[in-house]
Amino acid sequence: MQQSGKIETKRDVIDSYKTGLRHWDKAKVADLDVKVYGDMARVIGLWKAAGTNNGIAFDYRARFISVWIQEGDNWKNILYASSEIVDG
Repeated sequence: MQQSGKIETKRDVIDSYKTGLRHWDKAKVADLDVKVYGDMARVIGLWKAAGTNNGIAFDYRARFISVWIQEGDNWKNILYASSEIVDG
């Protein structure tokens, strides 16, 4: 989902990279805290990224939570939510 509230499909995101509308200069995940509960896991972390999206520069920091389930030998992300960190 974009800051405007527009929901993007996986195809929308992939296409935006192919067309050059979205470009990242840096992307980093840090401060990961992973807890596994049987065939489910939750991940909390810090996300930092900078680049351009539709011609608009961004420098973004956010806390996120992600929930995963295990299906056979694979893990599938079923939920992701983040909250932007805005300096003061």
